[in-house]
Amino acid sequence: MLHPLTDFDADGLRRSFGQVSTQDSRKNDNHHRELPNGVIRQHHQQKQIRQWNQHEYQYQLAKHHFGADITGVCSTPRLDYVKSLGADKVIDYTKIDFTQNGETYDLIFDILGKSSFSHIRSSLSENGHYLLASFKLKQLFQMLWTSLTGGQKVICAMAPERIITDEGFEKTFAVGYLSAFILSTELAPLLEQADHGRIANVAGVKSFILKAKVDFDDLTFSKNYGTFKTAITTVHAKTVLTEILAAKYASKIDVNSFNPGAVKSTLMKNMAWWKRLLFAVPNFFMSKESKTGIYVSSSPKLNGVSGKYFEKTKPVELNFDKEYKQKLWEHTSNLLNKI
Repeated sequence: MLHPLTDFDADGLRRSFGQVSTQDSRKNDNHHRELPNGVIRQHHQQKQIRQWNQHEYQYQLAKHHFGADITGVCSTPRLDYVKSLGADKVIDYTKIDFTQNGETYDLIFDILGKSSFSHIRSSLSENGHYLLASFKLKQLFQMLWTSLTGGQKVICAMAPERIITDEGFEKTFAVGYLSAFILSTELAPLLEQADHGRIANVAGVKSFILKAKVDFDDLTFSKNYGTFKTAITTVHAKTVLTEILAAKYASKIDVNSFNPGAVKSTLMKNMAWWKRLLFAVPNFFMSKESKTGIYVSSSPKLNGVSGKYFEKTKPVELNFDKEYKQKLWEHTSNLLNKI
């Protein structure tokens, strides 16, 4: 019997799937479609996913939430069962090696880590992802290497648990957005007295933060938590706040957001040794400072410029819905009034 996919079950799956990037699927035409959390990328007008050792909830998420064409791989006794879960096609691995069938897949999900990147890569599409729920150090190095190159990627699912602060807030949202709200509004009276008061909010990649949405019924992310999703929603909320504050303190304080780019940090100090090793190489190539951040925070050229998002020195006009901005302000105020 196929059981309905609950919010709790979907949440756990999204944590793993959410690490797959959608950077190669930004077009919205007959050939490409950007999908929630980047689970599957459309390839030649057909979305395909192959799963190794299946579970019914993963099929529901892939098929009904993301509209994927699913190929299941299992042993002979489980063929009918896997088909009943919703697989469009089922391959008996005791008889057929799916990597030899000439098909390519946008996502290959290996739950038990029984395959290998070298074995399956010929079956991945040009920008396909090999997602592992179980992995060893070798796969972590493969993830590091493929993250520095274009095309196919190895993704090791390493999603941390949702953390709630003593005040009852989700930690990422509290640190990334609520703190910015409090700091900006509390310091505003002092900044208004300056000749050129300025607030510069750290944002992120434009294609993500401008399209995200805040779920006002779930500001603690209890129903729909995912590491990537929560981080993007947090930065999105802060970017919306940028436009709100720019209007609120017009002619007195300049308020802008910026994409800092890849900048070195000390975050790795608190990571496990293998994670520090994993991120050591990309960290080596990162900048010591954010030139965009310095420009937005201190350049005299931006005196009087407000309500913008900056990619390097290029300003992008922020234009969020008026009702949406009002709703964010009211919900944030109500949230903070409880503490």
